[in-house]
Amino acid sequence: MTLDQLAQQIPLIQAQHGLLDVNFDTECIYYLGDLSSLLQRIADECLPELSIHIQEALSADETQFVATLTSDEASVVFTAPTDDDWLPDGFFELLETLPAAFGSDKKLYCINPAIGLTGQEAWFFCGTEAQLHAARQAGLPLVFPGEDFLETDEYRKYNDE
Repeated sequence: MTLDQLAQQIPLIQAQHGLLDVNFDTECIYYLGDLSSLLQRIADECLPELSIHIQEALSADETQFVATLTSDEASVVFTAPTDDDWLPDGFFELLETLPAAFGSDKKLYCINPAIGLTGQEAWFFCGTEAQLHAARQAGLPLVFPGEDFLETDEYRKYNDE
């Protein structure tokens, strides 16, 4: 299967396994409010059943945008540097913890960025662990926690073509 064929199959796999998704540019933080807008969109699209409130401010030294997500159950803080428009390295690992932090049994896993399907965009899928594993078995090239995305079968498959 080529990357073009995979791109056509993804919506079918997503629908078959009842997954929600969100994709976004990883070079997207320019001004105060951009980080919280991104996080609100992710929450709205992937965790619509949760009531998550988001506030953003500058750090005291004005070197970081600080977005705080809160609910009755938890609080999670994301930061991004004010002098760079790329999302910071730890952003994606923290993002994957959001469902559990707010009491959901869902997981957030991303498409393997190394296969060349998404460019500088990140594409996350949300569902239960069982749904996400079944979708991966069906061909959705997800990266699971602890995996090296350069060592996955999908990476080898799409980079050998």
